[in-house]
Amino acid sequence: MARVTERNGKLLFDFMYMRLRCREQTTLPDTKENRLKLNRVLKIITAKIQAGVFDYREYFPNSKMADRLDKMDLQRRIMKGKSTPKFVDFAQYWFEMMQPTWRKSTLNGYRNYYEIRIRDYWKDYEVGGISRKDILDFRTSLSRLKARNSVNKLDPSTVNKTLKLFKMIINEAAEQYSFATPYRNIKLIKAPKKGISPFNLDEVNLIVSSIQKHYRHYTTIRFFTGMRTGEINGLKWKNIDFDNRVIKIRETFDGSEFVYTKNDSSQRDIYMSDIVYETLKDQFDKFYEGDDEKTVFTSPTGNEPVNNGNYRKRAWRSVLKKLNIPYRSPYQTRHTTATLWLAAGENPTWIASQMGHANTEMLFKTYARYVPNLTHKDGCAFEEVIKRAYIHKNTIDEVDSVPENFENTGVVYE
Repeated sequence: MARVTERNGKLLFDFMYMRLRCREQTTLPDTKENRLKLNRVLKIITAKIQAGVFDYREYFPNSKMADRLDKMDLQRRIMKGKSTPKFVDFAQYWFEMMQPTWRKSTLNGYRNYYEIRIRDYWKDYEVGGISRKDILDFRTSLSRLKARNSVNKLDPSTVNKTLKLFKMIINEAAEQYSFATPYRNIKLIKAPKKGISPFNLDEVNLIVSSIQKHYRHYTTIRFFTGMRTGEINGLKWKNIDFDNRVIKIRETFDGSEFVYTKNDSSQRDIYMSDIVYETLKDQFDKFYEGDDEKTVFTSPTGNEPVNNGNYRKRAWRSVLKKLNIPYRSPYQTRHTTATLWLAAGENPTWIASQMGHANTEMLFKTYARYVPNLTHKDGCAFEEVIKRAYIHKNTIDEVDSVPENFENTGVVYE
């Protein structure tokens, strides 16, 4: 018989389900009011059990009894010939199903994570037999793994990416085979927030002047346009407009093929500053061969787009080491551009459009805190505006009359 009872001063549910006695402890103290609340819940549970629609995890998501009931349900389905496929078989189907919606680089990245850290662990499991505890054990095993070619443990972000991929697969299996997903209330591993580390202008000048000659123009453009790696590696001559001084970002190179940009906001025209214009003109004079479909920057052989791995290892890393500049990835060139624009006082909306952001939210969230470090004039621009407005108002007060067209000068006063 279902009832609400007490243990150690706290209330618990006590009822029968699937011929098992189920007792679920609560944190509520034994009071008349709390008993009334829990009895109302128990009536709903009892009604759902009788109707055959009770979902144990809906009410007790972290219960050990829920794991036991899942296994019992799996065994019952197996006996009735309604078992679900092996995890690895379903995962293979899932990849095939999702492939049309992904870029090739995305597919390769997901498959890499799956084959290295997921497939072997779950190879003996049926998707419908995986419990929440199994997933928690999996999370623990991931947190203890060593990174490839390293004595260090996996980065928390890598663990979390692996868990997110697993979650997508198991949730789709639950949807298709009509079982409650075991991936409930499972938290990701706490990962420290990775900040950005832009270069200052002195470092930029040193790097550009010291890097391998073949990559000097390439590195300059990275520092002063904020292009993403795939965008600059995939930049073709047809998208360089010297007459209007703009770089048209229309596609990106993912390492194997030219594809659409990261998103619609990334489709943009980047203004050429003088240094960018002169650098690209010099690149054009020296390397343009009449083929507009060829990329502006190439590997040292000149036959293919820049290989980011080779650039990072053979040119970028070595020049930072030679200059005794703390290592940061080449992607920090993009962050450098944004912080320099902000420090120069450029309009944030314009900066966001140049960076390929949909709005200024990411701009302020990611970069604003670096501006004082670069300018050392926190609030000075605002002070300058106030001073100019104050002086102008006093000047207006001193004259006897105001020209009829004064309001068209752009000055607002009361």
